[in-house]
Amino acid sequence: MTYTTTQLPARVLRTADHVLASLPFLLGFQPQCSAVLLWLRDGALILTQRIDLPQLPIPANASSVLDEWAISVIESASHADSDQVLIAIFPTVMTKESGFDSSHSQDRGHIAGTPLVAAISRALVASGKYPGAAWLVIEDDYWEFDFASSDFSHARKTLDPQVVAEVHDDFVSAGWRHLVDRQEVINEFDADPHEQQLMLIAINQQKTDVNQGEAEVRRDECINTMIDSFVIGTTDQRVLAQIITGLVDITVRDCFLWQLTHQNRLASSAETFRIALRATPAGLRAPLATVTALAFWLQGDGVRASAALAQARLDNADYGLAQLVEISLTNGLPPAMWTETMVKMSYEVCRSGVSSDLQ
Repeated sequence: MTYTTTQLPARVLRTADHVLASLPFLLGFQPQCSAVLLWLRDGALILTQRIDLPQLPIPANASSVLDEWAISVIESASHADSDQVLIAIFPTVMTKESGFDSSHSQDRGHIAGTPLVAAISRALVASGKYPGAAWLVIEDDYWEFDFASSDFSHARKTLDPQVVAEVHDDFVSAGWRHLVDRQEVINEFDADPHEQQLMLIAINQQKTDVNQGEAEVRRDECINTMIDSFVIGTTDQRVLAQIITGLVDITVRDCFLWQLTHQNRLASSAETFRIALRATPAGLRAPLATVTALAFWLQGDGVRASAALAQARLDNADYGLAQLVEISLTNGLPPAMWTETMVKMSYEVCRSGVSSDLQ
């Protein structure tokens, strides 16, 4: 299950075509075998939720199983202050390449999506939410759900290529992009062995023996150097090596996060963190992977935040801050929660090393 909470670069909720053309950008990849829920408030998008579909086809007598699944889906986003929810079903059992016959859309729609939309709608209504629209999507074709008859319409619609192009241009010009599938997103965060070797050399070159009296001075120097590198917008391998090793120190990490959050630079640094993470040697990856996840989360990119957290788990399954961020993502909490927490905390608390909530 993945979430995105974000500010949109354009009005994407004007028509069904606009909504469906926007989904790959909102999620970061083209959804497959997924249910995507758009949670709206007063016509504005406040949360995008993607869920793996139960195994298809759905047996006719499995309504209770689907109801349990739908209830868990809705409860996981219960914090969303929404008055309307849009639903898109993306089944993998039907593609044009596999010989999909649009003339049987009613039968195919019933098998692939009708029970799912019905279960989600029941769960929404039970929680006091309103299901506004639902679509079954196969590549660039879609069918709209008729809530009156509880089934998908026979009428096939094709996404307007002009609308698709307009939405694409709106998002790309605002710096958004999407990949083919979720695995491609995950691969963006994998370690690069060659870059790891080069980074390990840089890390070893900067190691020096310091006595206890110099340790605190070196810590302050490290924090200042790390922050300065992001203020001026340039980082070289030497600086990245200092960031990678500095984040292992929880006090340095928390001070670094405090400074970047208060300067509103954490989200904008996400891509730099991702590149550095690919070069980070094993055993040092969990802190930077977690900071990377935070940065993408604050961008509203829950998919890439989850991919970064997966790297943190691989490196250190017990890393505390990663567990805290993962709980936030799993429960679909708004990214503003992190900023609000940091605003309430003084820099002195971070510098003293007593910010235990972030351990």
